[in-house]
This record gives sequence, structure tokens and C-alpha cells, in this order.
Amino acid sequence: MVGNLLLVVFFVQIPFVFCLTYRPVVLMHGITSTASAMEDIARWVRSLYPDIYVVSIEIGNGKVDSYLLPLDVQVEKFCEAINSNPRLREG
Repeated sequence: MVGNLLLVVFFVQIPFVFCLTYRPVVLMHGITSTASAMEDIARWVRSLYPDIYVVSIEIGNGKVDSYLLPLDVQVEKFCEAINSNPRLREG
């Protein structure tokens, strides 16, 4: 019984042991908000995972564009921001 439990714990821990770097986290604010409003969440993620790369994407001019820009334009700008960031290229 104890051997089986240790085996399970061992196999559950394997992905964490061999993962030397974290994947980046991309945050996107909602309507009537801004990228800077996501800083508390970004700080929280960084506190849980030191050395992780966290970026909050700003689309257009913040609050106003969050509800005036058509959604397809916002998605296009979001993709452009991600694709132009070299730290997001590997995943």
C-alpha cells in the first residue's frame, strides 16, 4: 500500500521535476478595463511562480477601445501583440 502511494507520488512529481521553465502567461483585460488593471493578477501569478514571464496585452487605447473597436479587430491586434513579442515565440 505504501509502495503504491510512493509510486503515485513519484509519477505525479515527474513533470514538475523535469520542467525547468514555466510557460508564459498572457493576460487580457475585459470590456471597460485596461492592461494596467490586470497588474494585481500578474503580481499574484509571479508570486506563485517566480521567474515566470507574465504580460498583460493592451488593445488600442484602453477602456474606450475595449468597447468601441469591433471584436474582430481586437482579436487581430491581440494576435499581432503576441506574435511580435519574442518572449512568447516558444510557447
